[in-house]
Amino acid sequence: MKADLYQENTYHSASGWDPTTGNLDRYIYSTDEESKGFTIDNQLSGKFATGVVDHNVLLGVDYQYLKGSSNYTSYGYDGGYTAPSFNAFAPNNNQIDRSKVTEAGVYIDDIKVKQLGLYLQDQMRINKVVLIASGRFDNYQSTSDYAGTKTDIDQNNFSYRVGALYEFD
Repeated sequence: MKADLYQENTYHSASGWDPTTGNLDRYIYSTDEESKGFTIDNQLSGKFATGVVDHNVLLGVDYQYLKGSSNYTSYGYDGGYTAPSFNAFAPNNNQIDRSKVTEAGVYIDDIKVKQLGLYLQDQMRINKVVLIASGRFDNYQSTSDYAGTKTDIDQNNFSYRVGALYEFD
């Protein structure tokens, strides 16, 4: 997967809304993002018997990798911090003059995510009884460097499932 995105927007805060007049204070920003990813989930299954027990076994490996970068830029307008107020009762979509927009700050978020999962399941049948047992081990690693603040996560987890069914006539 490869994805790129560029967008220019305005946004508002809840405190910037006046329900009486319909005025909405706005801010200007843009995002320039890119990401690359790879995902694979391979499985091997087989059926065999051990004595009176029939087995249906599933073994798998699941791997995901994602690397991305987001550049968030905030802008000032005409020497101030906010864009012209928007009136919801009398909309004017031509208020912003690009020549009055100035860059106020750039915030970069670089991320990297890796996840590896290994799993095994055995569905066993003994006459009319079906038993299911499975387990999965996951390792998750991520790094985020947002505006110079780095956050690392490295987690492992084992999960399992057991169950029994009886098949009536």
